[in-house]
Amino acid sequence: MGYVSATHKRMDHVVREVATLPQSVRPCLVLLGQQDDSTEGVRRLATDLLGPQGFRIASVGYEQVKTYYGAADCFVLASLKEGFGRVLLEASMHGLPCLVDDNPVMRYVLGVVGVFVNMGQTGDLAAQLRDAACWRSDQEARLGRFHHVVKGFSWQALEAQYVQMLKHTQATGRRA
Repeated sequence: MGYVSATHKRMDHVVREVATLPQSVRPCLVLLGQQDDSTEGVRRLATDLLGPQGFRIASVGYEQVKTYYGAADCFVLASLKEGFGRVLLEASMHGLPCLVDDNPVMRYVLGVVGVFVNMGQTGDLAAQLRDAACWRSDQEARLGRFHHVVKGFSWQALEAQYVQMLKHTQATGRRA
């Protein structure tokens, strides 16, 4: 969910990492999002490394995304830098383990429920993906991910902070 891109989102990295997994545990890789100039290269790479039946690239409407979350075993965001990563909150609300680069923004968003990987290091993502299928079946962990998002990022949790920010802005005459 985002861009099927070899640039910022590094979908080519995800394809290469999945391709190193043994066939017996290799998932069918689904890459969802808008497509850009690099998408066709990602598609060719996936066809070469995973075979035409080993992946799917698609752009779907927001209302369809939850169906994909429901079918997924985990969620991967391979970008090395993100401003926030709202998609991680969405995936976590659906109970999915999120495999992300180990950096301060991702640690802030996911806290104790994140699976932190050195996305710049070849093999680190593949090592974590070997165990991903069993993570989804752990109902307690799924609920923990959901509650992490509600506790930290729901409107109820953020309301007081927004009110404080707006009062401060009004009092100082500054823009938020």
